[in-house]
Amino acid sequence: MEDDKRIITPNTEDLKTLNRRDFVRILTTATIGAGAFAAAFKGFALSPSQRAEAAETMADRIGKLPKRQFCGRMKDVKTAPIIICQDWRPELYAAGLAAGLNMVHKAGYWKTMPPEFAKLPRESYYTDITVDSTPRNPDDEEGAYRQVNESLKQNGLKYYDVFKAHFGWRSVQSMKDQRGTYRAFQRLKKEGKVRYFGVSQHDYLPYPEIISAQIDDGVIDTIQMFFTYGAPQATVDVLEKARKAGIGVVAMKVMGGAVKMRADTAYQAQLKASGKVGRALYRHVLTLKGKDKKPIFAGCVTNVGNFDQFEENIGAGADKIARADGFFFDV
Repeated sequence: MEDDKRIITPNTEDLKTLNRRDFVRILTTATIGAGAFAAAFKGFALSPSQRAEAAETMADRIGKLPKRQFCGRMKDVKTAPIIICQDWRPELYAAGLAAGLNMVHKAGYWKTMPPEFAKLPRESYYTDITVDSTPRNPDDEEGAYRQVNESLKQNGLKYYDVFKAHFGWRSVQSMKDQRGTYRAFQRLKKEGKVRYFGVSQHDYLPYPEIISAQIDDGVIDTIQMFFTYGAPQATVDVLEKARKAGIGVVAMKVMGGAVKMRADTAYQAQLKASGKVGRALYRHVLTLKGKDKKPIFAGCVTNVGNFDQFEENIGAGADKIARADGFFFDV
């Protein structure tokens, strides 16, 4: 499902409210599949508690996503293949957790601790902070150090599992020469505030060039980058090199291939996702394999803002939904 900006149930005057009895009746009979769950509540203005309860019920029907080792360098980290993004609609956090999702991208932007996470043991989920100084001034060690400390004071997370150099470097030479971001990571790691070093690399220059340099540099534990259906084979090849080096590779902006996937109805059918562009795109990425027949990606970041998107995108990584679709999900 594309990352449009529709909300779950628009709160307008022409929508009806639901009492507890009618809400439970609809919730009990709503089915999963082809947007049916969202359609069951069309025309109703749900309260925040009703939206949260409906979302958790939907997640329960989708089933928990499997966990797997994130990568060789992060051997103690096991995550679901779909990753929560900090800018999800808050009432969907509980649904994501109910579906077994246990990693949050951009958690460093939380100003306060979301209540859904506050009640969980900190070690039961993983977070990253995207440190924003990298492309503007990669030598700004103090700025990077300060961003992490200030965010932890605000949200009370205690530590971040991954310190990500947000946006990444604009050139290979900059990555080699301007190391302030990495020095800040080293200080913070000694203080127990971060554990692993990563990069959220944007496409300032060809991915094979910059990612190959990051692999050879030897200090990066995880790389997050734009990736979707139709990516060049050279990019796939360098990502296989990263995975073989023990680096966890994460895809973002997966919905960028929506137009191309929508036109490829034969491939949608092969992925058992006919008419479900979001599900097809996430399945494509999560089942993409290198020449050694092993999966390339540790996971995909997704942004969801409504029931339709949750069902389609999160369902892409769920065994229960895969079996119902007739799809063999072997990663």
